[in-house]
Amino acid sequence: MAHIPTLVEGQAPYTPPARPLAVTLYGDSVPYFLAQRMPKDNFSNLVVTNAGAPGCDLLDAPVQWTATRQQPNDTPCREAKAAFGPTVRSSDSRLAVLMPTLYLALRHDVDGKVLWLDDAAYRDLLTRTLMKTLTTARTSGAAKFAVTTVPCRTIDELQVPPEYRGDFDKFPQLVAEAGHPKRVNAIITAWAKEHHVPVLDLAGAVCGSSYQPTRHGITLYDDGIHFSPEATPMIWGWLAPQIVAAAR
Repeated sequence: MAHIPTLVEGQAPYTPPARPLAVTLYGDSVPYFLAQRMPKDNFSNLVVTNAGAPGCDLLDAPVQWTATRQQPNDTPCREAKAAFGPTVRSSDSRLAVLMPTLYLALRHDVDGKVLWLDDAAYRDLLTRTLMKTLTTARTSGAAKFAVTTVPCRTIDELQVPPEYRGDFDKFPQLVAEAGHPKRVNAIITAWAKEHHVPVLDLAGAVCGSSYQPTRHGITLYDDGIHFSPEATPMIWGWLAPQIVAAAR
């Protein structure tokens, strides 16, 4: 693409690093499709390795959709988690970027107990998992590590199976958090500050003060979760300079 619309007014332009910068992008299907659809010709010397896995929760605990329906990590997810460290090492990545999943806003079965953000044990599991990811990246050779915030969505657009939607009405606070993951992002940001990890505020860039379905006439999401192919270059226009800065 010769021209990419700006995501945020006044955002930093992309300045190619003097040498190729190897970066591993890690998380669920959001980073997976971002990496897959990256307009590489617009971002010279930025070499992105795709370590995303569609449908993969950051946490190892199963998502508790309803009283009787759970979603544990599937085999590709477990394999992707096991491969994260080796992928960072084999790609010689200087920077590993974690893009936490929207699943964090949902309830989980933690050791037989259904927990959510109101529970200290759940918040502790989240921060321990963030720390584990950071440690894996560093011990695998990444000199730098960064984490993004989770963008807002509108719950009506999410591709949630109909059999799961009934319970959503019982938990309005869960629906609100899934749409605007303020509490999740507060935990991520506080943890990152404590451990001197750069935060790439994707939520702030995409959402601004409220949910925005389009930018410059471009639809941001194609299914309520993933950035549309048309919007992906615009996301990268903002994200790539952030990555270069975090890698310094």
